[in-house]
Amino acid sequence: QEKAKNMFSSKREIPLSDRALKIIGWFERVKQKYGLLSNVPVLLQLDDTGAITEIQMSKKSIEEFLRLVCGDDKEHEFILKFVRTTNLNFGRHVFTSFVSVDSLIPQKYIDAFLGHYSIGTEDQGRYTDFNNADYIVTMRDVIKEIEEHYFPHLIGVEQYVPTTHT
Repeated sequence: QEKAKNMFSSKREIPLSDRALKIIGWFERVKQKYGLLSNVPVLLQLDDTGAITEIQMSKKSIEEFLRLVCGDDKEHEFILKFVRTTNLNFGRHVFTSFVSVDSLIPQKYIDAFLGHYSIGTEDQGRYTDFNNADYIVTMRDVIKEIEEHYFPHLIGVEQYVPTTHT
């Protein structure tokens, strides 16, 4: 539901790669271990009593987090510049740029992935000839290729979970 505000008009089928499933598994384990309620990535804040507060991610909250974690080093400035200048729907633009050079991917698959359609041409419509099985295989391969360029193989999320004071 990245693009549209209405959760019903913005639903689409996005195949998950093995790496995405692994990252989701890590996220679910961290949520369970720390009693987190959110179903989206959040920043965690520990108060003086040891209570953890979930803070919605925004450019401002990410900047505050970076100041705490990185201080004033060059890595902090590099990441901060990225956060300040990058739109939150950056992933859609990466995907579009990546697939625009590969003419082998059917346009209807790209449109389905991005949630682009005209009334009556929805990929999951009642009378569609959309091939879900081929779409899933094709798009999973595209996602795996994008992952190799943009995502690490290991994410140590727990190093960023605040620990209670002892």
